[in-house]
Amino acid sequence: MSFNHIFLLQDLSCRKQRLQAPSVFRPTPRKRLSSECCLPATLPSLSSLEKAARNQIPRTEVKQLRQRSTSSEGSSSSENSDDAPTSPSQPWADDTRGYTPQKPTPSARPKAWKEPEHWEVVQAIEKRDVVKLSQIRDYSFHVLLRRVNNTSPLEHAVRIGYTDMAILILGMFSRWINYLDEEDFSRKKVMISLNAIRINLRFAITQGLQHNQPNLISSYLQTIVMSHGEAWLKASISDVARELNQGSEGKPAHMAITSINMDLQTIHPLISVANAGCDLLMLGAWNIAMQKLPNAKPIPVSGVPLHFFARDDRIYQEFSERRRRLRDECRTHLPKKLQWQMKVMKKVCPFHLPRINCYRTFITDHWDTDIWHIPEARNSQGRARWRYSLQSVARQATFKGKNLGRLPNRERCNPIVITVKIKRPQYPYAVSPDSSIRDTFPFDYHPPFLYAMASGPKLTFNPDLIMSIDPWLEPNLPALSERRGHFDHVKHGILSSEGSYDSFTKGYKRFGLNVQSDNSVTYTEWAPNAVEASLIGDFNNWDRGSHKMTKDQYGVWSLTIPSNNGACPIPHDSKVKISMVLPHGERIERLPAWITRVTQDLSVSPIYDARFWNPPAEQAYKFKHPRPPKVTSARIYEAHVGISSPEPRVATYKEFTVNILPRIKNLGYNVIQLMAVMEHAYYASFGYQVTSFFAASSRYGTPDELKELIDTAHSMGITVLLDVVHSHACKNVLDGINQFDGTDHLYFHGGGRGYHDLWDSRLFNYSHHEVLRFLLSNLRFWMEEYQFDGFRFDGVTSMMYVHHGIGTGFSGGYHEYFGPGADNEAIVYLMIVSRPLSQRYAPPIVP
Repeated sequence: MSFNHIFLLQDLSCRKQRLQAPSVFRPTPRKRLSSECCLPATLPSLSSLEKAARNQIPRTEVKQLRQRSTSSEGSSSSENSDDAPTSPSQPWADDTRGYTPQKPTPSARPKAWKEPEHWEVVQAIEKRDVVKLSQIRDYSFHVLLRRVNNTSPLEHAVRIGYTDMAILILGMFSRWINYLDEEDFSRKKVMISLNAIRINLRFAITQGLQHNQPNLISSYLQTIVMSHGEAWLKASISDVARELNQGSEGKPAHMAITSINMDLQTIHPLISVANAGCDLLMLGAWNIAMQKLPNAKPIPVSGVPLHFFARDDRIYQEFSERRRRLRDECRTHLPKKLQWQMKVMKKVCPFHLPRINCYRTFITDHWDTDIWHIPEARNSQGRARWRYSLQSVARQATFKGKNLGRLPNRERCNPIVITVKIKRPQYPYAVSPDSSIRDTFPFDYHPPFLYAMASGPKLTFNPDLIMSIDPWLEPNLPALSERRGHFDHVKHGILSSEGSYDSFTKGYKRFGLNVQSDNSVTYTEWAPNAVEASLIGDFNNWDRGSHKMTKDQYGVWSLTIPSNNGACPIPHDSKVKISMVLPHGERIERLPAWITRVTQDLSVSPIYDARFWNPPAEQAYKFKHPRPPKVTSARIYEAHVGISSPEPRVATYKEFTVNILPRIKNLGYNVIQLMAVMEHAYYASFGYQVTSFFAASSRYGTPDELKELIDTAHSMGITVLLDVVHSHACKNVLDGINQFDGTDHLYFHGGGRGYHDLWDSRLFNYSHHEVLRFLLSNLRFWMEEYQFDGFRFDGVTSMMYVHHGIGTGFSGGYHEYFGPGADNEAIVYLMIVSRPLSQRYAPPIVP
């Protein structure tokens, strides 16, 4: 039984100080959670949210300057007003702004402090400058809430994939909420601050789900509960449910929900030790029961930990009632395994360890641990007291610093056994399971029960086997285990959503322009940011209104053009484009991302044109020779078609076939590695600035002429490899895939993480479901349509490390490959690459 990838990130210091602090008078106590269960409520409209967000921005710069001048008129008067935090004479207590620094005293703010601009905050996030962000939190907290160009610092951190920075900012929000509770602020000040935090979190939820980061939902909602109580949580649950099920990234979210539901059948309620895990099991089980009841409204987000109700047994009572109705009214039962787990939960759920004692759990040097709860004795009231013990599978473990040694007689124990993954932090880790960064932050990191989960199948990781192969890997077993877990999670997501690698890698047969059996043409494109899209070209005189496309819930646009009296409605080799309208009204035109043919006419423009390639059946090239057998000893000849001629011009596929292939054969080479095949706008880049990933370069000839070249090489017994560039892409917009739907983060990382400083190119976001589809389908396209036999991947060092190898000297040690500089998302992509190809073909060559 396993519950994989749970990180318990808890802050003992802040909570302990708050619990030990004397109670303070709260002029406006917020509502406590009621005894009734939390069900979704009606959502506010996005327009009302945007309007509210705009209202939180400081009114004018003049107002700010006036406040600064007021605060600098005299330090003595400012110090005398320190005991009146609601005085309007102090800029940090201005109710119109509603924000204050962490310690709102004039003496705490340095005289030389200058309020940072929005771009400076963004830069601090991208550089992971924790010190700078801490200063902004203390002296200019309102800057963290300000939305500029429809983006706040928290949204930016989520959008570019810096989960650790997002969690850090969430911790700042939580600590600020606590400060509002402990200090005597005016009602208006408290409400303005909480509303600003609430709006920030709402947009962050949407941004996170759009970028496939559902593992932060629990963090958002926990902070929301603290900031606005149960009423707003109801609307938030409904909002999250809508985004999960209907958002532009609905498929990855659906995969997460599916895997969570699968895990609910095997999970044990161990996590009650940490006062948080009962929620996951109870909410999931409750949802399963409600789905089977007539006229019952299920929780829309199945199994996702929405709040921290594990303080009492209300959820269990509600579930027991649902289960009774299920039995009495529907004459059906839950699975026996789930019933057994609920019986165990009934014993465990009402009991919770003291909050102050369960915020930290240390487990030394190991991952696989058996957890037992053992009834020790009866107290004066006759109730059983419980002692929670842990024993390592391979060695003795410590619990709260004490060596437990061997457990007593196991037969007398009531076991709850689970394989759990818990780090031993010196400070709380501000990371998610998907993050490779292991930086720690000070104790002001606050979210009370922040645990992120990457759901998926049971992790198949055998440390003993790894150690037997290479004992030097022992210090890196935690990193290796996490990487394998990430791989299993991505693999499970693909298989659960698409059914198989085979269907997932056939993206080129669904996306782009495809001719069907009845000669109708389908066009499909992924552009979630567009609000309107249409296919234009020579076939409809570039009329934007004649062939409009429809958008589904995943941001995918599609169109079917019926045949013209049995003939293809789009002429062969005619020009096409996609025209889109963005949310703010701007119209843009792009080359289709999956286009298979692009050409350049320098007499008209240096920008490439997309062409619909569909030659008549009698003219299309047909392969005549099978692939050669896999080579056992490769002798590779690297070749560039364009520079294969002794003359100062660009050579062609035909010339290479006639003149170069026989020479390569006579020299004894058995493998050719072709460079610069994918279309690239900049010829001097040697093909490494790709603009159209599915198009063979038109400088050298037509697609059929490239097929003839490969077929001829096969007839000579020569294996043909493609020099594939999946490490980066050209930053061209008009004839590339950069900013395809008007955003900078569709196929690539947003912000600074999405740019390669040395190559001046864009970097793929390998964690995105649709990006994986695009890249894996691209490989299969070249192997199936052009009969390539394998690949040489360019720029692997840039892919595998977040620093891209720039200014870095490698020693070759494991600490570099498994260290914080490794990019697990890209490494997992490289791990997955050979899986679908080897299932479809003979094991391809990937040198």
